[in-house]
Amino acid sequence: MNFIQAKASFTGPLIKKVAGRLSFSGTQRDGTLFNLTTLKPVNTLNNLAFRAQMLYTPTENINITVAGDNARQRPDGNATVVAGVVTTKRPAYRQFNQIIADLG
Repeated sequence: MNFIQAKASFTGPLIKKVAGRLSFSGTQRDGTLFNLTTLKPVNTLNNLAFRAQMLYTPTENINITVAGDNARQRPDGNATVVAGVVTTKRPAYRQFNQIIADLG
């Protein structure tokens, strides 16, 4: 399983009274399970995010911040693995094995 995560921020003055920040975050995971039917990994992550900020200080008492975000998330998840089945105190018709038998 490959897992890569990177984060970076760059901050500094742009011109007099204006500063800026550019931030980046990315995560990539190949998956925690492998689907033998589709021959693809599942429970993968693919997240990418950017943020830009600008700070304008016209006077000592006034600070104006403008920010924008853009993010993309492409998870392929929600895979469930059944580890086992046990009998519960529910009625017989609500037990897992009976439900499977009823469904054929």
